[in-house]
Amino acid sequence: MAHSIKLALGSTEEQKQRLAAQIVRAMGIAGTDEASVFAAIEEVPPVAWMEQVYQADILPH
Repeated sequence: MAHSIKLALGSTEEQKQRLAAQIVRAMGIAGTDEASVFAAIEEVPPVAWMEQVYQADILPH
């Protein structure tokens, strides 16, 4: 299972790695094997958030 996480710019590499690891572990709640999960962090500049994330990904749902 691949998951793309969109995050505003500003997190350190360590923070992004920890976030991805926690997401992978949390998928175990649904019975998913950690080896079957991929979490990618995509950083988005705050000025582009409305267009690239909100309007494109959130609003349509």
